[in-house]
Amino acid sequence: MTPEEAHRLQLSGRYSELLRASVAEQVAARERGDMDGEITWTLSAVRACRFIGRTYEGTAHAAHAVLRAQDRPDRQVECVYAAALMHKTAGRQADAIASLDRAIAMMDAATPDATRAVCLLERAEIAIEAGLVDDARIWLTRGAALVHGLENARLLAWTLYLKALLERPPDDAPLLAGARTIIESMELPELMWQICWRLARSHHAMSAVDLARQQAHRALGLLRVMSEPLAESDVWSFWRLAARRSFLAFIRACFGPEFETEVPVPGEVTEPFDPALLPAFVRESARA
Repeated sequence: MTPEEAHRLQLSGRYSELLRASVAEQVAARERGDMDGEITWTLSAVRACRFIGRTYEGTAHAAHAVLRAQDRPDRQVECVYAAALMHKTAGRQADAIASLDRAIAMMDAATPDATRAVCLLERAEIAIEAGLVDDARIWLTRGAALVHGLENARLLAWTLYLKALLERPPDDAPLLAGARTIIESMELPELMWQICWRLARSHHAMSAVDLARQQAHRALGLLRVMSEPLAESDVWSFWRLAARRSFLAFIRACFGPEFETEVPVPGEVTEPFDPALLPAFVRESARA
């Protein structure tokens, strides 16, 4: 497997397959003395563990990556970033912020702009989760400035999503609708379910109950699809991750416990959003 193929597995939500392949490639790289390959596949295993919910295993992989990167300054930023992600997954927000600040401080002129943008956006998201709104706005502004020049649709959608989290209904809905429109034709279930959840929350706050139910059903459906391939022992961890727990609490509080057994009404009512508002590179990629 190539790193590019592993990245596609991650984005498409095939986490069990990604973890199996990453660990196998990690062992093979270590046996042939390929330190760079070992780091690459260790980080891939971290990403899989993060989204499955294997907190302890992912933390161990991240610590190993940081240790191996001590002799590889060019890989240190991404390894410390991976450690921050596992702190975030485990709910250790202060440790996550400290690790991300360390990774950002390590960045130099050789650090790719995409890596910089990801670290800055992640830093903003953790600040939002920690309730540090002013801090989040600072980091998001810095990250958005980089994203503007990258022409990366996924990062642009993530940026709009984070901006929406800093707004209140109904001002958050257009940003969320824009983010959803950008990735509609892309296989990005992890970001999409969260966008749909926030849209559901926004609509519910504005008493648009039908829209709220439809978006909540869509988010729940995406999560169920991602959980299906997981081993039985991982399913509980998957649903216990903080964001997913919060989503389940939201739908139960708003729609009652029967919501999870409902059959969604066919057809979807969507918010008006003019695709002409999207950057040219997004419109062109959608037509390709």
